[in-house]
Amino acid sequence: MSKLSKNTLLEFFSGHLNRIHCGKQHLLASLPTFAAAAQFKDLKLAILELHDDVRKQVDRMNDIYNLLNIQQSDVGCIGMTTLLQEMFDGIDANNGEKPLSDLSLVFYLQNIESIEATSFQMLRVTANELDNQAVSQLLKESFDEAKEDRQLLIKIGKQFLGYLKN
Repeated sequence: MSKLSKNTLLEFFSGHLNRIHCGKQHLLASLPTFAAAAQFKDLKLAILELHDDVRKQVDRMNDIYNLLNIQQSDVGCIGMTTLLQEMFDGIDANNGEKPLSDLSLVFYLQNIESIEATSFQMLRVTANELDNQAVSQLLKESFDEAKEDRQLLIKIGKQFLGYLKN
């Protein structure tokens, strides 16, 4: 197996950072609408918290672009935004059933956070191979937030299902 040059690894890193950046931008634009639509108070609060975390993650990604002296690009973003849009469309497919819409929100946001946590983790591994500790630290912070957000959404999903049973 041949080794990857630093330039090839940086291109790989940049392409995948671009994809997750596009997804985060799409999510930032969508979360206020989801918060307004959520009926379950704890879900609404969690979505607002998630919005704040996503904003911090986008800021960190912008710092990473600067640290690595690379430009953000929308090339290759269609896949990520299409995936997110498909998930969001699933929320609206509940024929006006508000509890199902809230449950769908929890479900899809958990899925998104799982994808993002995995992406941040792999980007961090790659940043370590690029020997850039500052970038690695920024990605660790974003990974930790995505993981915590996912755990919060799992907890809210359980609370919501318990609420529906009573």
